[in-house]
Amino acid sequence: MGILEFMAARRPPAPPGGGPDGSNRGAPQSAAEDGRMRQRSAVPDPNRPGLTVTHLDRGVDGLVTERRETVKANVFRPYHNLPTMSLEEFAQQEMEDAMRREAASKAAEENPGPRRMDQLERDGDEDDAELAEQAAYKDRAWDDWKDDHPRGMGNKMGKRF
Repeated sequence: MGILEFMAARRPPAPPGGGPDGSNRGAPQSAAEDGRMRQRSAVPDPNRPGLTVTHLDRGVDGLVTERRETVKANVFRPYHNLPTMSLEEFAQQEMEDAMRREAASKAAEENPGPRRMDQLERDGDEDDAELAEQAAYKDRAWDDWKDDHPRGMGNKMGKRF
């Protein structure tokens, strides 16, 4: 004897008038109909699928697409992003970046490039014609940049004045 048969046997008989208002609406007309109603409520119909969630999305081209698979795949995703590399890979990448930065700083110390005229005067090298010419070009380039970019014309966060 299954649980449904046990519960049906324990069920009290229906009142003769039917519902509380004396009507007979919804009450089974026969024992066969009563059995069909119990069977329908206990076992889901295999021809009718359960509840499905479908998201409709309007793409950039204006077409409406269905995202059921995307929603289904993201149900049990964690709320944070999972790591994409191991700690060893990250450490290796950081070591390579550190070595590259160290090599670049050594190269900058060995070949500092042209200095400005005030730096030449401070170092006492203003008499060297070649260094003075390079410093003049650098100072002119800096003056041109300052003319093109006056003070206060940086990012104003959308405010023009």
